[in-house]
Amino acid sequence: MATHASVAVRNSLVGEGRWEVDGDRYELGPGDAIAFDSRLPHTILNDGDQVARAVWLVVSE
Repeated sequence: MATHASVAVRNSLVGEGRWEVDGDRYELGPGDAIAFDSRLPHTILNDGDQVARAVWLVVSE
């Protein structure tokens, strides 16, 4: 799990991924997005057979 002082936004383009943020799980596929306070513990896993590609935006405080 990672933490850092910023806000993270991820928009999935291709593939699937599973996010865990502060103990909650989110399944993301193409077209899905997530935004969260990255001071919370978080990680991402690619459970699929395909490479996952996404656009990230990380904004520091």
